[in-house]
Amino acid sequence: MRRSGARSEPGDGEVPRALELATASEAHHAELVERLKGLGATTADAGRGAAVPWTVMADPEGNMFSVLEPRELYRDTRADRRR
Repeated sequence: MRRSGARSEPGDGEVPRALELATASEAHHAELVERLKGLGATTADAGRGAAVPWTVMADPEGNMFSVLEPRELYRDTRADRRR
């Protein structure tokens, strides 16, 4: 999991945060997206189109996060060591 910044309201002085979940394989990515949907998450549109290497999702409260496709760039995360 990589954190690049918690959800904040405009003007509250907080730095916006993003939760990014790394995956180790295409199968792991698909499994994780389906598991998150089963827990109440939905796919979301972050305005970047469909050609991005991640799936944007939102939890039941509307907090957005991303499930990253497996890429060499993310190899320093712990996700690729689990599988």
